[in-house]
Order: sequence, then structure tokens, then C-alpha cells
Amino acid sequence: MKHESQLARLGLFDAKVPRYTSYPTAPHFSKDIGPSQFIEWIEAIPAGASISLYMHVPFCRRLCWFCACRTQGTQTDAPVKTYAETLIKEVAMLKSHLAPGVKLSRLHWGGGTATLLPADSMRKIAEAVFEAVPLGENGEF
Repeated sequence: MKHESQLARLGLFDAKVPRYTSYPTAPHFSKDIGPSQFIEWIEAIPAGASISLYMHVPFCRRLCWFCACRTQGTQTDAPVKTYAETLIKEVAMLKSHLAPGVKLSRLHWGGGTATLLPADSMRKIAEAVFEAVPLGENGEF
């Protein structure tokens, strides 16, 4: 494939990098990691730092045979709305442990199909995120 050789020339296959779709990233998963360790990591972010957030929405109307993301199919919005409510609570918990002045440099949505979220749910999640971690100058959304 012509494009693959172009990517190789650019060095895109030279290094192994962690998947950004989970935090902690997969190499840090163990029985020793729990809520207290997660809180320690969040509280270690210095005041005024810039952070990136990835909002994983693990739902699709139909599962793709090639997808490697943690997702599940659903034909109704009920589990998606419930997940959105839980995500908003998670963002509030994050906010309660962040140092003052932490700014958001990037907000990425993925999953499954993040656009599967009803518009009001996506708006509420985004509002919760930006209230917890304001978008910094030149922030990407």
C-alpha cells in the first residue's frame, strides 16, 4: 500500500506508544491500583498545569468487526444517557481533586461512537468538563 510506505518514511511506525483511550494506561493496570492511587495521581498535577482529557463513550448502534475499543452495541439511548450522567459525576470528582488553575489543553471524544450521545447529554458533559477544567488559550476541542 502506497500510503503505508509514506507513513513509514515519516517514522510513524518507529516507536510503540500507549493507547490514549485508557487512564491509567494499560501498563499501569494492576491489583495495586485503586481509587486512592488514582486520587494521588490527580492531586500530583501541579497548580496551573495544562492537561488533556479523553471522553470515552463506549456505545455504538452496531459493532464494527475491526474496532479494538472497549464498546458495546445498543439500540436505545437509555444506557447512553445513564453513562452520560455517570461521566458528569466522574468529572465532578476529578474537579474536587485538581489543584487551582489547571487548564485544559485538549478535549477528545471517542469510544464507540461519541456522536451517539443525545445532544443535550453531550452539552451537559462538555459544560461539566469546562466548568471543572477551563479550556486554556489555544485549547483544542
